Amino acid sequence: MTATDLIEIILKATKNNYKLLFDEDNIEKYIDSSISFIEKDREFKSLISSNTSDVVFKLEKLSKELSELKKDFEYFCKQEHKEYKNPMDTISYFILKYKDKILSSDQNQIDINAFLGIDFFVPFINYSKLIRSLNSNIINMEYDLSNKRVKYNKKTDFDILKISLKIMNILSLVYKENGVEALKKVGSMNKICVDMNNEFKHSKNAFKTDIFNMIYGYDYLKNAKLINDEEDDKALNELVDSNGFAKEFTNHEIVQLLYSYIVLYNNAKEIKSDKDDFVFKDLSEIADVIKRRCENGIDASKVIDDIASGKIKIHLSEQTKKHI
Repeated sequence: MTATDLIEIILKATKNNYKLLFDEDNIEKYIDSSISFIEKDREFKSLISSNTSDVVFKLEKLSKELSELKKDFEYFCKQEHKEYKNPMDTISYFILKYKDKILSSDQNQIDINAFLGIDFFVPFINYSKLIRSLNSNIINMEYDLSNKRVKYNKKTDFDILKISLKIMNILSLVYKENGVEALKKVGSMNKICVDMNNEFKHSKNAFKTDIFNMIYGYDYLKNAKLINDEEDDKALNELVDSNGFAKEFTNHEIVQLLYSYIVLYNNAKEIKSDKDDFVFKDLSEIADVIKRRCENGIDASKVIDDIASGKIKIHLSEQTKKHI
């Protein structure tokens, strides 16, 4: 399923629950225009390769209809004092603007889950807060990198919505595999990660990020398949598995470990598995080194930094089993 497919489902659920969600009547026409654009644009793209006379006539008709719908989006952007870019960016802006109503409504969540046939929306997560946080993280990261004159791809509203929906899907898979406590651990690690660059501001390599960008990368998340790609939750599940290698670490230690390898020393290949079964190597071996050195009075943060930087040489084995 593509992001556009999922956005269409969200819009149709919102249309069905409109009177429950909105007091204003004027917003409904933008939902109608959005659904109509997605449907007609999909049909147009499916016919574009054909050159039979009846199809050419249909394409001309669809092209005119799409042009008329674009005028609705241009007007909406004008009312919002927002630069018009394209229909999907405007549709995404609309959903993000009204996320408190569209994505936090219990009825909308139930209807979307029913249509998809999976628990896409799961307990415990405040989706409005999650998306607000992701939006803020992305903007802060881009500002941080621009100040460092690092090349990056600025994210559009469509990008941000796609990233948000992909992360929502990953979290639903984590919930399915490990339950609510795992989601709480992800939330805790993400908060630590967001604040992590302040601990290493002395390092020229430190920058703002979050647990999702650090593990997956925003550019991957905005382009990835959305629903039921079971491989996508492997990394987070390995980190939150109560019987996995990460049980040997505090949440702060595991985040610092990842941040040090991935961000500070650009050394992620040292901790990534070469096998298909796991994302990470057996990092519990690092936990053993931290424990021994802490017993000798050495701070855990320094031990992690020394290992990630290569000052302390350590051989990491591949994971072969659960750490029961």
